[in-house]
Formats: sequence, C-alpha cells, structure tokens
Amino acid sequence: MSLGWAFVDNLVVHATVAGTSATEPGLDCGSASPTARDTIVFHWLFGAGATWYALPADVYVSAVLGVSALSIEIDSMEYDGNLGAAFRVEAGKDFAVSEALSFGVALFVALGSNTYDDTDELVWTYTLGLMATAVYD
Repeated sequence: MSLGWAFVDNLVVHATVAGTSATEPGLDCGSASPTARDTIVFHWLFGAGATWYALPADVYVSAVLGVSALSIEIDSMEYDGNLGAAFRVEAGKDFAVSEALSFGVALFVALGSNTYDDTDELVWTYTLGLMATAVYD
C-alpha cells in the first residue's frame, strides 16, 4: 500500500508498506538445499519511493527503497530477523474506471537482506510477483 502526492505532473512521491509471504519456499543454503516443508516466510518492506506515469497510456514504473523485516516459521517455531535493507521495483498498467478511480495489474521484484541475532550471515530474500492494483486519485 502506498500513500503519496504528485508534486509535478506524472511523478508521485510516496511512502510504501508492502508484504509478501511464501509457503514451502525454495531455499538455497550455500551448498545445501534443504526441504522447506512446514515452512512459511514473511517479508515486509517499509520505505519511500517514486512512481512515474506515462500518460495517456496509463503505464508506470515505480521504485522503493526502505527497511526490510523478515520472519521465518519452521514447524510452528517463529524466527524474527533483525531489520535490514530492502528494494522493490514494479511496472504496471492502469485502466480507468472513472475520473478518480482506476484498477490495474503490475509485475514486481522485491529484494531484502536481513541478519539474525545468532549469526552475522546475511539472509537474502527475493520475490517476483504479479499483483492487482487500485488507484484513487
């Protein structure tokens, strides 16, 4: 979810909160690739970004830089990571329903890096997704 303001035509500056989750995700742990059964990964991004709209086509590109929060649940045990860095880019297309409301679709890529208290090793997460969007202007 983003909340922002267009200070100049076609450019919106915004604050963003975005989250993704994955059940039984693919894992890569160095030379091992453990089975991720009964595993859920939650990744949150809190940040600031900018979105540029190409009008009248109503297509856009957006980038957000912020703070990453990561939580991993394995066999009902939850492990919360330390705050880290996050980056997200997306590209999408809006379809106007009225003068103030549009719905659309977007493709996004998110990247986060976090550590845990018992190790200094970085845990990297990346997400590629397709999402439905709604814009109220």
